[in-house]
Amino acid sequence: MNTFIVLFLFFPILAAASDGVGIIVKVKDRKNVHAIDKIAHSLGLKKGYVSTHLNYLQYQRTQASGNVESFCEKFNRHSDVELCEVDQKAKPDVTTCDDLTDSAIVELSSAVQAALGGCRLYTELAGSPVNPTGATPFWAQEYTGADLVRADLQGITLARDPEALIDVLDTTNNNHGAEAASLIASPSPVGIIPSRSELTVFDLMTNNGYIENYDRYRAQTATPPQYISNSMSWRDSEVISDVVSEISRMGTVFVTSAGNDSTEVDAIKDQIADQIVIVGSSRPDGMPSDFSQYGPGVVISAPSDHSVLAFSNGAPSLFGGTSGAAPQVTGALAAFTLISDYDLTVTEAHNLLRKTAIKLPQSYTDPATHGAGNLNAYKISQIAQRLKANCAQESTGPLKQACLRRELENENNFVFPTADLSDVEATFPPCFSGRTSGSSSSCLEKTEALTRLRREALLHPENPSLWRAIACVYRQENYPTNANYYQLVADSVTSEGAQRAYAQFVRSERFDLEEDRQMLIAFAGTNPAFLMSLVDEGQENVVLNLIFRGGSRLLSSTQVIHNLLDHARTRQIDEAILAYLRRSSNGERHHEIISRMIRENQIYIFDLLRTLEDPKWGNHPQLAQQVVEATLAKDPNARNTLVYFLNREHWRVHPQLSELRARLEAQN
Repeated sequence: MNTFIVLFLFFPILAAASDGVGIIVKVKDRKNVHAIDKIAHSLGLKKGYVSTHLNYLQYQRTQASGNVESFCEKFNRHSDVELCEVDQKAKPDVTTCDDLTDSAIVELSSAVQAALGGCRLYTELAGSPVNPTGATPFWAQEYTGADLVRADLQGITLARDPEALIDVLDTTNNNHGAEAASLIASPSPVGIIPSRSELTVFDLMTNNGYIENYDRYRAQTATPPQYISNSMSWRDSEVISDVVSEISRMGTVFVTSAGNDSTEVDAIKDQIADQIVIVGSSRPDGMPSDFSQYGPGVVISAPSDHSVLAFSNGAPSLFGGTSGAAPQVTGALAAFTLISDYDLTVTEAHNLLRKTAIKLPQSYTDPATHGAGNLNAYKISQIAQRLKANCAQESTGPLKQACLRRELENENNFVFPTADLSDVEATFPPCFSGRTSGSSSSCLEKTEALTRLRREALLHPENPSLWRAIACVYRQENYPTNANYYQLVADSVTSEGAQRAYAQFVRSERFDLEEDRQMLIAFAGTNPAFLMSLVDEGQENVVLNLIFRGGSRLLSSTQVIHNLLDHARTRQIDEAILAYLRRSSNGERHHEIISRMIRENQIYIFDLLRTLEDPKWGNHPQLAQQVVEATLAKDPNARNTLVYFLNREHWRVHPQLSELRARLEAQN
């Protein structure tokens, strides 16, 4: 089944076409369908099919007499009908669908397609909340290829029961856990694994207590499942860390969210990062979500932000945060096992996610913060298919597991042949040959062509021309958010291209300091020349804001600070640097910077001495002496202030400063 379909339709009632001519009616509200049915029956029409989700109905004449155009005129006069169009094709020759996970494609005439809003090359789902970013409803699933994996899994006998393979540790409060679980395995089309029921959520927020429930879970779970999805904070708890470590040592791949505090990943998670899979969040435009916590422990990001489509209580809803990113990764890894019947270790999961990732600008400019890129669920599933085929001759048991392990280590299984896309190019000529004229392909042909193009791009994420072609198709579909993402991926194939893409983004109209601060800090921290260009462009206030808000990342390189001192010397910037130095956890590393600021007489007595009084600077009185002597050389009247500081308890314990203090007091 192709996931990108003309209409996402369910067909509880079907009838054979009488003469190949029908009427398409779009109802304003689903509750009015029964009233419209009564009108159709009074006109001698019978129902051909009905879309209970999109509010479309097709009716056909029961006899040759009667003019369908006149019927449509009657429908259009009814207040409950939004639109009525004659369909000259009238092809309700599809099978009945009893399962929510299935759907059918109905090829309508071009006139009816235009009347209903044109050909749709992406999946639609009625009742879905409007995505605030303007992206397609299933943008996150499209980016990772999760929809393609789901379609493939429906034609495969699964090696395991998803319920026995995966546990969801979350909370039932506000349906948080249910929405997270729906992104892994569910009957709704948002889950990567098709299932007839939602995964069970182990509630961590019961009356027994949040932290205690981690321990309780471990106590009652003799053999943990192969995969655990966890989208909740650990609250810096050693208890949680110990429980997770024990579970991981038993062979479980524990997938957890990075967190939503816009800071480095919690130390408690970072300490055991090699035992778990930490997942960050990316936005519909491909940039890191501004709230997503970062650090070298983050393995991968997944498209989530505030608007990934999930399910709650049987209805679509917008889910988000890194809470929405982690279950997508869990689903991709679980799909790998369901296809191949191989249990990944956490190290193998790390390698698989990194080697298949879709590179984004931050993958090059800030590689130690947001992981290897975006999740590539489709390529992971195709590698699983290869392993399954290559080890098909082995019987079950240790021999088969050994074969699968060898094949996973074989780099050749990560390389796929290039497909012939000549028919795809002919379907979308403006996106390949550059011709402005379109093609005569039907909507179904276009849908299938885009699906093939997406499959090829996800298998060859290093090929920019494929991503550019997809961007072109989405731009023609009037979805610029999706188009901008695919263009960004195309521009990010090389480090240089990633830096250009980043720089273009932050200078574009889409850039906003408050929303995109974390992204800018990440980029500027690894591209000092760009930071200097902001100063040259008169964006000094932006630079100051970034230093105050994100100094630990922006100024992590002493070279960046020296560049600022070389090219952007203002009192405000100096004070911002000193404020950062006071917060720094490694004073020793910055002694040279303090010395330079003293030598160049760019010193502010109170700020410098207060900085040097911090114990983490190592109690180096020689720096304080440099401050005092340089200050006197610049301003002899500062003697009283200097004596005051030298008499403070912090400096009185240093005999090196006794002579200097006595000399200044004598001069007073």
